[in-house]
Amino acid sequence: MLRVARATEDDLLPVLELAGRMHSESPRYSPFPIDPTKLAEIVTALITHDDGLLLVAYDGDNLIGMFWGFIDEIFFSRVRVSADLLLYITPEHRGCRLATRLVRGYEDWARAAGVTEIQVGVSAGIEDELATKLYERLGYTTVGRTLKKEARDV
Repeated sequence: MLRVARATEDDLLPVLELAGRMHSESPRYSPFPIDPTKLAEIVTALITHDDGLLLVAYDGDNLIGMFWGFIDEIFFSRVRVSADLLLYITPEHRGCRLATRLVRGYEDWARAAGVTEIQVGVSAGIEDELATKLYERLGYTTVGRTLKKEARDV
C-alpha cells in the first residue's frame, strides 16, 4: 500500500539512507562528500520547523520517495516564496504518479502557508529531462539557468 505523508522524527534514519542513495546516483552531487551531521540537521529542521517540509512516500515499510522544501523570503524583499531542495524517487518506482503526488503535496503546503510563488528546480543530473517535463506538465515554467565551473578552472 502506497502512503504519502509529512515526515516525522521516526522517518529520520530511512530518509538519511534514501538521501545517501540519491547522492550516489547523482552525477552532479556525488563528487561532493556527505557530511552526515549536517544532513541530519537539515532533515531534522525540515521535519520540525513550520517553514520546512519533508514529504515521504512508503510502499509498505519501504521508503521509496521523498520531497524536501522550505519557505523563505526573497533576499531583497519580505515576499515569501517556497523552494524545493530535492525530489527523489527510487528508480524502480519512477514512471508512476508518485512524483505528481509529492509535488502536489508540496504545492498544497506552500499555498496554505500563503507564499507568493512556488519554485522547483532540477539540478541533480538524475533524469533531468523527465523531471523538467513533469514540472512543465504541472504548470511550471523555466526561469533562468544554473551554470557551474570548477574552482580549479578559474
